Amino acid sequence: MSGFENLRKSLVKEAKKEARKIDEKAGEEAGSAIGLANMRAKKEIEEAMEKASRIVAEERDERLGSAKIRSKRIVADSVNRVIDNAMERLWEEFAGLPKAPGYGRMLERIIESAEKELGGKTRVYVNANDLQAAKKISKNVSQKTIQISGGAVISSNDGKVEIDGSFESIFESKKAELRKIISNGIYGKGA
Repeated sequence: MSGFENLRKSLVKEAKKEARKIDEKAGEEAGSAIGLANMRAKKEIEEAMEKASRIVAEERDERLGSAKIRSKRIVADSVNRVIDNAMERLWEEFAGLPKAPGYGRMLERIIESAEKELGGKTRVYVNANDLQAAKKISKNVSQKTIQISGGAVISSNDGKVEIDGSFESIFESKKAELRKIISNGIYGKGA
């Protein structure tokens, strides 16, 4: 074997040895890079899962909140309808009082109280059904009747001051209080 051949073999052997080292180092680095990539991927997956969980929770909370608002609105609408129906029935009963015994005394109190408060000369206005009864109570009853369910409207002679004792006015002035009483009854609260 020649020196040249020995040198060649030696260089090949050295190159193979160096190639193995490079392969081993590359393998280690590749393994390290793969491990690092796996760790990064795992971290990104965990972050994505957390973000997805937050989004789902926010969406659920938003929908739940929206559903609660809608249900409260539905309940409130239902309660208002019940209150409105009760108010209508109360008005019907109240407007029917002129047919009840004792109405004449009620009309008398309305007229006498208003005339006393206004003092002096007054004008008393009632509906057509109450005209004769009102004339027995006051000499100031107008022949001109008004469209009211019952009660009376009494004004000063000059018309500057008026006391509205009509059933409509009395009922309207008590409406908020009546609605509250009905509402408390619905919700089981004391009046």
